[in-house]
Amino acid sequence: MRVNNDVAVVGRNIRLVPYCVYHVEKFFRWVTTPNLYPHFTPMETTREFEYDLQESWVEEENQLMFIALEGNHRPCSIREEVSRMIGKVCLFYPDYNSAEVYIIIADEADRRRGYGREIL
Repeated sequence: MRVNNDVAVVGRNIRLVPYCVYHVEKFFRWVTTPNLYPHFTPMETTREFEYDLQESWVEEENQLMFIALEGNHRPCSIREEVSRMIGKVCLFYPDYNSAEVYIIIADEADRRRGYGREIL
């Protein structure tokens, strides 16, 4: 994730920002919601594990993780950014010839609104 530490990707209705430590609490709530966590992780998780995972994303060379925010607003306060979180986007690229993209829109109300298509 080092290559996107300071990168925001701005679309028409979405802003992608790097996964930061202040996103972990809301992300942890998502991954521990019974009807959501199987989509995020195949196993149950702990808060400490999620903080460790966020830190590991910062160090990885062949993975990018963004948090998807609703709206394409300019940078905002941490509180506002967390309140606008709607999902996550992971990009795994084992080499420069292939990549795997993983998109989760967490809340049911935010699904089927074209966000995943826009993220791609």
